[in-house]
Amino acid sequence: MTKHLTIVTHPLVQHKLTLMRQKDTSTAGFRQLLREISMLLAYEITRDLPLTMRGIET
Repeated sequence: MTKHLTIVTHPLVQHKLTLMRQKDTSTAGFRQLLREISMLLAYEITRDLPLTMRGIET
């Protein structure tokens, strides 16, 4: 099995991680930041998905 490791160095992710690590971050704030990071990571994870071209009517 091939193991892959991706290190995400995006400034927004790093900023949100910093906020999460602060000891005065509330539980609700932590959860919100986690949701936001999850959305940013979803973009990173799907970066290399194959695309197909198709015509559309506009």
